Amino acid sequence: MSSLSDAMVLMPAAPPGPTNPSSVPAPATPSFSFDRFAVPRKIGFRDSGPASILDGITRAARGYADASDILLNANPPCLPVSQWTQISVDDARLTHILNLFWSWDHHVSRMIHREIFHEALKAGTQGAPRGALVRTEFCSSFMVNAMLAVGCMYSTEEVNFAVPGDVKTRGRKFADEAARLLEIDRRDWPISLTTVQGTILLWIYESNIGDGNLGLRLLDDGYRLYGVLLDTFRADQPQQPSSAQRQANSWEAISQFAWGTYWLAAKIDLTFSRPMRIRKPTMQIPTSDSGSSPFSGHLAQGSWVAYPMSLETQDSLYAEVFVAECQLAQLIDEVLTFREQSRSVSMTQEGIRRLYAKLVHWKESLPGNLQPFSTELPYVLLLHNTHDSLFLKLVEGLRSIPSTELSGQSLDTLRIAHAASIMAGVWTFRALYSIRREYWAMQGCFAAAVAMLEYLVPGTVQVDTFAKACQALTEIGELLPLANSFLEGIKGLVKLSKVSIPRYGSKYLLDRRTTNVYTSSIRVSALHGQGEGGIDGQDRDGGYGAFTFSELLSDLSNPQMQVD
Repeated sequence: MSSLSDAMVLMPAAPPGPTNPSSVPAPATPSFSFDRFAVPRKIGFRDSGPASILDGITRAARGYADASDILLNANPPCLPVSQWTQISVDDARLTHILNLFWSWDHHVSRMIHREIFHEALKAGTQGAPRGALVRTEFCSSFMVNAMLAVGCMYSTEEVNFAVPGDVKTRGRKFADEAARLLEIDRRDWPISLTTVQGTILLWIYESNIGDGNLGLRLLDDGYRLYGVLLDTFRADQPQQPSSAQRQANSWEAISQFAWGTYWLAAKIDLTFSRPMRIRKPTMQIPTSDSGSSPFSGHLAQGSWVAYPMSLETQDSLYAEVFVAECQLAQLIDEVLTFREQSRSVSMTQEGIRRLYAKLVHWKESLPGNLQPFSTELPYVLLLHNTHDSLFLKLVEGLRSIPSTELSGQSLDTLRIAHAASIMAGVWTFRALYSIRREYWAMQGCFAAAVAMLEYLVPGTVQVDTFAKACQALTEIGELLPLANSFLEGIKGLVKLSKVSIPRYGSKYLLDRRTTNVYTSSIRVSALHGQGEGGIDGQDRDGGYGAFTFSELLSDLSNPQMQVD
């Protein structure tokens, strides 16, 4: 966070507008009730004000040597992480990096059962030489190094830089070590849970901060290995935990992995605008507390803290959130399949009416403590960010639809409202926690900016939404180079659409930025002329057309935009 004044900026998301219950049928949803969860106590992270935010000056004044000392009073355990990597022997530093990962990564961490992983990590490598590939059922040196690389994405401490002074090389040594161990894993060992988890972890790192080509290959490998592993599990393991503790742990770890990866893949394929490439798991959604803070056992059971900014605890709500994420993943699956299969106007309108009703019902069915106006948990803010992005994807490329299909609300009104809701959530996240390290905020910012291209009338809230999306991507791009590709994609769409950008909304698009090949196959539907186009760019000669980032960026050698 650049200043305490930034921390005081807060734009709460507006409550949803009224809907006509009779026009929105209650669609079928997965058979899971939130009633089983107790309503938690009211959280109050903001109640303590900016004093709870430990910036550099405050830390120095309080005598903390570095970020890893901030939770000293919580007496966190120091894990024997150095046994699993040859990059460092400093267990305190390595444990701090893992704590950053568990505290702030709310996406790829969903596929790992933390307690089971920690028990395996603490069991050690049984004296194996440092640098060797060590694999157990729930932990491996490959997986640990990949996890440390991702954890470094949340740190700007010089000790984690591979090149002194270059923040974009943070975690590179761990990533290179993970890549070396992956080659050994592939050559000498059969596919295992840790192989797939480590591959997806390394994908997160390379796609956001490293080699985009390698990121694409790792993503393909991760999808393929996921299918192989789940097929093996279905053949060899029971669908419910057995009485043996080892088999029970195996089932818990696999079910956490299966559903966590399904949720992650849904968000990935929503960004790429393509049908999901993995199947929905057949096992029950797990409801463990694996996503609470690693310090919850020392502060308050089942809590989350903004490590290392604050010791104030909030109820993690992890089980409720994870169920909601998995249900939303199934809706993403439906929407992406529908967009791929829809080929007629009547089919499009009926499908959008049905899926819009499901999106409304999903949000209405959430318990009050998961509504965006009642919590400041970062992963709940991102959950609603994804929900709004999904609506924008549902209607992307659609010229018009009768308001009767959308609960009496116009398509334009809903687009503007959902884009504004995305940026309200991003701005809340930015004010509380800083947005620069949150890689998944790119998805919502890009969706909001694209949705506003048709509505950029000077002086309107639409321009504010567009400018905030570009500003957030610019801030993220300081630490995560992938964000710069999204800014270049927006610039390509602006040029393609021939819209005039008000000067105060264009300043973040004036500089030419380095792009990442990882985004080359992302598809987006954009207005490029006059006429009626079908969903997802069925008419390239007028109206909307579907374009990949490669097509958008290929014509930016003279990136002139119309600026008012």
